[in-house]
Amino acid sequence: MKYTNLLCRFVNILYYLGLVFIFIIPFLGVYVLYQVYTDGYKSEDKIYVNIGYDYLFKIVIQYALYFLPLICVFYFRKILTLFSHVKVFHTDVIKLFNKTGRYLIIFGIAKIIIVWLPISYTFLSINGDSFTARDIHMTNFTLNFNYFIWIAIGLFFIVLSEIFKEAKELKQENDLTI
Repeated sequence: MKYTNLLCRFVNILYYLGLVFIFIIPFLGVYVLYQVYTDGYKSEDKIYVNIGYDYLFKIVIQYALYFLPLICVFYFRKILTLFSHVKVFHTDVIKLFNKTGRYLIIFGIAKIIIVWLPISYTFLSINGDSFTARDIHMTNFTLNFNYFIWIAIGLFFIVLSEIFKEAKELKQENDLTI
């Protein structure tokens, strides 16, 4: 019980920090993107970058995807609350484990797809009176295994929900036996 309450406090802190960051980052991101999109990136070498709408779309979608892990942390908070109330084999625990697993799998697959989307931007370099403009279109077909970890954790939560479902049935059979 002591460790469950300690873990519950840690997850609560993690959840509230996630809420703060998920609502602060858009304001900072919009400000930075507005500066880059209207003025370009300026340095001593007079380099300007104009970001395409597909790049902005990719940034917005990646930001929106991070609501899924935050929802999973919220569900994990509920699971820990049920554990602290000694409702280990409750139906809600099984459903929450399953939902958490599904959301983590969706997050991992969506991140893999989003990373593979192509992006484009214009790179403009000015040296004295001459300038060079290049339209850059990038496709990132790398396989990043970090996102597969999310899928593996999601599968773990789904397996855990099935284990808890079987344990609940065994507990009910055991309670009926004299």
